[in-house]
Amino acid sequence: MCSIIVSVQMTILLFFAVKVAKLFELSVDEFYLLYNLLSDLFASINPYLLWIFSDSLRKYVLVQLGLRTNSSLTNTAVHTKTVFVTEKS
Repeated sequence: MCSIIVSVQMTILLFFAVKVAKLFELSVDEFYLLYNLLSDLFASINPYLLWIFSDSLRKYVLVQLGLRTNSSLTNTAVHTKTVFVTEKS
């Protein structure tokens, strides 16, 4: 998860470094299109990665959306019944 976040940050850093070094020319519209794309990716990647890598959060959200039954509420214990037999004399 950390490596994905760092790679997104490095992509943004590389984008600005190449832009400042003037290795390629972009129109204002193209620059802001790429800037907004990278900015949105950077801002929204953390919750999606948390959703992907966290089992407990994913199960909780699926239960809340009604797409999965809550297995922790389902009782799987074995019920036994004890019968006492008394003799008649």
